[in-house]
Amino acid sequence: MVVSFLLLPSPLLPVSTYAGLASALEQAGAEVVVAPVEAGPGLDPHALVREWAGLVEPGATVLAHSNAGYLAPATRAAARSAGRNPRDVVFVDAALPPEAGSAPLAPARFREHLAGLAGADGLLPPWTRWWPREVVDQVVPADRFDPGAVALEVVTLREQLPG
Repeated sequence: MVVSFLLLPSPLLPVSTYAGLASALEQAGAEVVVAPVEAGPGLDPHALVREWAGLVEPGATVLAHSNAGYLAPATRAAARSAGRNPRDVVFVDAALPPEAGSAPLAPARFREHLAGLAGADGLLPPWTRWWPREVVDQVVPADRFDPGAVALEVVTLREQLPG
């Protein structure tokens, strides 16, 4: 039996950030699809859920990372409604949605922090500049910021988000 995964990416990271994980799963014999996401001021979470639900293969495991965790239950429900029943949902360093109701994409204190980072144009800097460099180094080692490294893409390719 072939195991299949649908990776739901964080809207704050370029999809290419997930290439290493996808490759490792494929090398282990799994089929992997990294769901597309285009972050920005016009991001419609309802449309994103519909798009992601259409990518779910019956029996696939949905892997949700970061804030995609908030959308994973809705993606699973939409996929089930369309007869594309996923097997499981796994939250990988992801936000956990409440059992009922809605949740803000960021807690109030974090939103305040982000508001202080927004430029005059109202846009946030890339997420790697939201914290001091030594904090980012704990997540993405400094040697991964070398030209050609995946982390360079994290810093340079993600478009800015509204604050």
